[in-house]
Amino acid sequence: MALVKLNATLGLTGTLPAVSGANLTNISGGKVLQVVGNILDDAMDTQGTEDTQYDIVDSSGAFETAITIASGSKVHVNYMFHIGTDSENANVGLLMKAKVDSGSYADVYVGDTNGSRTRQFSTASRGATEGGGGYWLQNITGNILFTPSGSGSRAVTVKFMVQNRASGNRRIYNNYSHNNSDDSVATVSTCTLTEVGA
Repeated sequence: MALVKLNATLGLTGTLPAVSGANLTNISGGKVLQVVGNILDDAMDTQGTEDTQYDIVDSSGAFETAITIASGSKVHVNYMFHIGTDSENANVGLLMKAKVDSGSYADVYVGDTNGSRTRQFSTASRGATEGGGGYWLQNITGNILFTPSGSGSRAVTVKFMVQNRASGNRRIYNNYSHNNSDDSVATVSTCTLTEVGA
């Protein structure tokens, strides 16, 4: 079959007609309705008592990201944190919590019960201290789509918490390494919420 060369200057005058969504077929999945981003550049240093959950914080308190969604919408979360330990070698769990309007925070997802394993959303390993201890940060990043409880328009707020699962009191850091030298780093963490329509 011979190729046909189209002349782009012919037949392209005037305004293109509007395309109605009702005329589109074979399209699945939700629509992005809005995106809200949040950046955390404050450093966090907490004494992690075994099995106690601590907010990842900024200068004013818990690092929270909020979005108001319409009825039927879901929330897609993208997150990135930089968790560090020192020679105390904490074994750090990460939990994602969400609340609707002025309600209470609850876990979004945690692992299913399996023996004596601690149920977590995600985790940072003790390997964050490898290479002399106190210089390295472990990047924890991921995304999840969830349906907040309730109906109608509602405000959804997301926060993250860390939990030391090792025995005793062990240090947990976010956004900076324990050691202070030009081999060490200070970083930023992020959380982005996207409203996904039905």
